[in-house]
Amino acid sequence: MRPRSLLESGESSGGVSLRSLFDGGPVAIARSRLALGDVAFLTCRGGWPKAVGQPKELALQQAPDYVDAVVEFDISRVDGVRRDPERVCMLMRSYARMTASQGSYETMLRDVAKSGLSFGRTSFLEYVAALKRLFVTDDLGWNPNLCAKEDIRTFPTRHFVGPSIATAALGAGPGDLMGDLNTFGLVFESLCVSSQSECDVKICVAFASEASYDSSRMRGG
Repeated sequence: MRPRSLLESGESSGGVSLRSLFDGGPVAIARSRLALGDVAFLTCRGGWPKAVGQPKELALQQAPDYVDAVVEFDISRVDGVRRDPERVCMLMRSYARMTASQGSYETMLRDVAKSGLSFGRTSFLEYVAALKRLFVTDDLGWNPNLCAKEDIRTFPTRHFVGPSIATAALGAGPGDLMGDLNTFGLVFESLCVSSQSECDVKICVAFASEASYDSSRMRGG
């Protein structure tokens, strides 16, 4: 089961639908009541039922608790194969760094190796498969036309089932996202993908306008 979308958790009115836009529907104009900091909080909190409606500190603890459970227990229980929690942790962190990008497994292996851990390719792929079976990751695939000119080596776009898993794996909170708008933009894209049924674009309006203002302010504009 996926975490709730912003529409399902009540933070979005659903007044603007991404699905409708991609289907060629009319572009609706709307304004969000959420400030950029609110979006950062919602991205890190996620749509976990136990987190929605809770005080901020308690709400923000749900995603890290979930990641801890995956690392320590679930990854081994899914098929009865004991897996190293440290390697699972580093794999999820590497996956998080590549959120909303087309990072290859080879790139992830090199990234994990920087931590000093050895990870054979076969073992690595088994760990990745276990995360998929747990419905932790949710890569956005690409099915090329046989006659397409695009390079068939293009990799899927990497996503977790919810952006709060990425921020938890990175150990990042709302303040960290506010201080790194590039990372914020990637996990925000993942937020939209995870809410693909009826993601409210009004949040995009608030995010884009305020992020643009903050960026120009940092440049002295």
